[in-house]
Amino acid sequence: MKDPVNERIEREISEHDVVLFMKGTPQFPQCGFSGQVVQILDHVGVGYKGLNVLESADLRDGIKTYSNWPTIPQLYVKGEFVGGCDIIREMFQAGELQQLLADKGVTVSTSPGEGLEGAHDLLVSYRAGDVLAPQLGVAEALATVAQHFAECVREGRRPLTDGVAGLRVIRVLEAAERSLHDSGIAVPLG
Repeated sequence: MKDPVNERIEREISEHDVVLFMKGTPQFPQCGFSGQVVQILDHVGVGYKGLNVLESADLRDGIKTYSNWPTIPQLYVKGEFVGGCDIIREMFQAGELQQLLADKGVTVSTSPGEGLEGAHDLLVSYRAGDVLAPQLGVAEALATVAQHFAECVREGRRPLTDGVAGLRVIRVLEAAERSLHDSGIAVPLG
């Protein structure tokens, strides 16, 4: 008898070209590493299915066993395990992730952040050290706001009016303002 968790994993990676096993969801990553991979995939413009391993201890443990990889997030492309956060980030920075997607025949949009190319791409590509994802509160706030506004534009919604996402953006901005204030920089954000 097959393990139901393995069956689910196999079904997900066979039914979807790109699958990200992550902590949280693409809209609300629950760890920085998952958030970095989400930003990379969104920046590249690839559609993907995010599976929240925090919803199921069986899935969280099962994916680690399935891939023989000890950490989350884990990215699969066309049924093949690609790697975790560090590998995905390095592949992206070297252009290898984009090439892998092209080689596997995975469709990507030609304009990431459609509708907000300049601001969105600038903020998503913000680098703190040699890391794509923001590491500072202010940078995280800006990237979160840019992502929220880009999602709103794509979905035809008004920014900051959709409840949970809008509230999260406001909380992140408030946290960034506190971070700036604690650093001795007085820049009111609201």
